[in-house]
Amino acid sequence: MVQFLYFNSVIFHTGIRPEEILQIKIEMISLDNREIILPPEITKTGIYRIVPINDFLFKDLENLQLLIILEFIIYLAQDEGQIEIEA
Repeated sequence: MVQFLYFNSVIFHTGIRPEEILQIKIEMISLDNREIILPPEITKTGIYRIVPINDFLFKDLENLQLLIILEFIIYLAQDEGQIEIEA
């Protein structure tokens, strides 16, 4: 569910096509430069595109990074037997 919200946020704030979003690799996203670089092989038009990241999407991506880090920490703690999560 959370992933769907971030997926829609990228579509809404950038106009990147859903098929293109699914092909984005982490190295194509530059939070420092606030841009997403789409190589020609993943774009519908076959043209290299640089898509700006606006303030709203930037905040969403920062929150997503924190969420991923927290999920990773929980995973490691579970793996080490330090915590138990009941369903």
